[in-house]
Amino acid sequence: MVFSATGIAGSATKLAFTTAPSATAQSGVALSTQPVVQLQDASGNPVSQPGLTITASITAGAGGSLTSASAITNGSGTATFSGLTLSGPVGAFTLTYATGGLTAVSAGVTLSTGPA
Repeated sequence: MVFSATGIAGSATKLAFTTAPSATAQSGVALSTQPVVQLQDASGNPVSQPGLTITASITAGAGGSLTSASAITNGSGTATFSGLTLSGPVGAFTLTYATGGLTAVSAGVTLSTGPA
């Protein structure tokens, strides 16, 4: 980790995963590994900024929908998703996690059929 000359992180400019979401999922079932997203400065240092809403959206993949698609950053600038669920047809989807003005982060999820 690189710190500025003062040892303090700069302003948040981007998002990064501290825990990436599951790469595979069943339609209509919460992702087995829920994503955790961290605010970071331009050098990749964590930024402590509570109260920002991080929203997941589908940026590639046809006909899908998300539930429980937002999380709020805590005092350390980390947003932990809970119950994020992708529903839709079998296939590959790209989920993007974003908040106003910061560089977003994305991850692919391959969706299979839901439970019988």
